[in-house]
Amino acid sequence: MDITERSRGDRRRRAHLIAKESDAIQRDRLRSVLFALQGWETLEIAGTGGRSRAFVQRWAYA
Repeated sequence: MDITERSRGDRRRRAHLIAKESDAIQRDRLRSVLFALQGWETLEIAGTGGRSRAFVQRWAYA
């Protein structure tokens, strides 16, 4: 995936939000974005999180 930070510190903010989030689905969304920012491929993220390719792409590109 070719995802970049919109503003400096996005990765750090995502990691902080993941740690605080109690809703599992929202945590998966945030993790999908964080992994995409770290350069992971779509299928790697989907496999790790147990989510579909479409789920990962929808949240990473949003």
